[in-house]
Amino acid sequence: MKTIDIQKQIKKYGKVNFVKGELLKRGYSLKDFARNVLGIHENFLYQMLYKDARSKRIAKQIEDFLEVPRGSLFPYLLEPVENSKEKSEDK
Repeated sequence: MKTIDIQKQIKKYGKVNFVKGELLKRGYSLKDFARNVLGIHENFLYQMLYKDARSKRIAKQIEDFLEVPRGSLFPYLLEPVENSKEKSEDK
């Protein structure tokens, strides 16, 4: 699935419904997916989808599992990570 198609679907149905639909196609509920695949409490998954809680590790796992391009569901995955070595050399 292309990023543009995913973004259109997310705009039309919302991120939560897109993820729910993709998980249902694979036989999972949000609760089962959180516990059995991601190994997290379902409340944290709900916070990531509904309230914009952030976890790059979990976001990568979700996108990999759903086989969507990196950053298509969680754009903050594409943000550069500050390198502490570069940061200390700037001082």
